[in-house]
Formats: sequence, C-alpha cells, structure tokens
Amino acid sequence: MNTLQNIARTKVNFLQLRKSLGVSRQMIAHALYVQERSTQRWEDLRDLDSHFPPEDAWEYLFEMSRTQDDEVRFAIEKVKELEKERGKRPERVTLVYYLTQKEYAEYHRPRDGGSYKYANIVSARTARALRREG
Repeated sequence: MNTLQNIARTKVNFLQLRKSLGVSRQMIAHALYVQERSTQRWEDLRDLDSHFPPEDAWEYLFEMSRTQDDEVRFAIEKVKELEKERGKRPERVTLVYYLTQKEYAEYHRPRDGGSYKYANIVSARTARALRREG
C-alpha cells in the first residue's frame, strides 16, 4: 500500500499533493468528469468546512504518484542497462526539463497532450534517484 494513502484527507494536503505531483486542476477535472470549478472548491482554504476532495480525486492523485514512481524506476533501470552494456556508469545522464507548456507540446514524444509540469516533476524525481544511486 502506498504510504500516501495514510495522509489526512484535508484540503491543504490535497493541494500540496497535487502540486507536488505536477498535476493541474484541469487534469483532475478531465479525469473525473467534473468541472474545473469543483476542483477549485476542493482546495479553497477560505472554506474549510465544505466541498472536500472526494475519494476518487484522492485515488487519482495516488495513482499519479504510483505512475511517477514507475516512470522513475524505468529511467533508473535504463541507466543500469547502459552501465551493464558499457561496463561503466555513464558520466552524465540527460534529463529533459521544459520551460513552458508550448515547448512541451512541440518537443515531447510521444505527443500525449500531457503537462510540462508533470514531466518536469518526473525529471526532478529521476535526478534525485540517480544522485542517491551514486
């Protein structure tokens, strides 16, 4: 079980988790077939007594976290395969970081309509994992 699933289901925690994953309100609204305004209400810190994020919204974020974990593991395995092929660790690994959504849409392959913020979070998490590996 993902340890994230044990966090308190508060608006603050939902907002922090969403942002830490690089997930937009629009992405959540699209995935859950709700209006973006609903996602804004779930994070409205001026109203802490109503409009809480529903369980399926939490599950969506948990799934996004698991997906990012898988993407980081995949990248680490590719580096390890390269090391095995060459008999030594690569001196450098290039990770892509996008400055804008427009840049992501133009250069990212496959053209998946995804979020540049999400892609950047995965790159940053991969960089941290590679640093930990040595």
